Amino acid sequence: MTLSRAYDYPYDWRRTPFLFVPDEGPVEARVVDMELVAPGDAAPVARLTVDTEAGRCVIDDCHPVIASGSNGAPAQLARKFAGERVDSPIAVVPVGVDGIVPVHSAHVARYGSIPATLCREVGAHAVLPVLFCAPETLDLINETEALGVNYALSRLDGLNAEVAGKPLDSVLIYRSLHGVYAPGGAPLRLAAALAQESGLVPVTQRDMLAEIHRLVGSSETLDAFVARLVVDHRYRSAVTARLHRHAVSDGLKAVPVRNGSGDRVGS
Repeated sequence: MTLSRAYDYPYDWRRTPFLFVPDEGPVEARVVDMELVAPGDAAPVARLTVDTEAGRCVIDDCHPVIASGSNGAPAQLARKFAGERVDSPIAVVPVGVDGIVPVHSAHVARYGSIPATLCREVGAHAVLPVLFCAPETLDLINETEALGVNYALSRLDGLNAEVAGKPLDSVLIYRSLHGVYAPGGAPLRLAAALAQESGLVPVTQRDMLAEIHRLVGSSETLDAFVARLVVDHRYRSAVTARLHRHAVSDGLKAVPVRNGSGDRVGS
């Protein structure tokens, strides 16, 4: 069994914008323009224009979604969209955001990692991948996020961020339903994220798994422990329950969004 999917999380975050097309991979892009519309309590909607070597691409009626973890990585997007027919590409744009940082959630993912969620940290500044994706593309991502079990698709307003010189003040996020893992009351920041003025300790995924390995007092090797998290659902749930003892609120004023039928998504 390869454990790279657990240890390498959140994978290959890029520092420059790109377009992702399933079965074709990432293409370098330059953001030309962005317009945001966020009516009522619906999901925010944007219009994004980017240039690539092949020409100009306009993504209309797309939803901006902050990727706190692996959704910002081409490798993870390739896994999620393998074999899917998608008409519209996904644009992934690194965006500087004030007051929120990616941290580790208080649960174990089915592939053995301790995944990410967002947390409020006053004074901090982080560069985070923002996905601009069409509604049908967002639906496919939602199917991979265990909504209502691990995450709630939520709307976060009042964001202090810009894209192409225009404000991006409303986004979607996948908010952990387990809370933020915070041993001693302090969340552990995702080491992969560029962050300034953050007082939270940055932790790699390997070190995070070593921390959980010690927390539960496992006598197995770290590799054997992680492998067991992957194959043993009951054990994974038991370890998640231990993480809950050290969970704190993310401090965000975010609310679950509604789908087209008016039902809350991820509630």
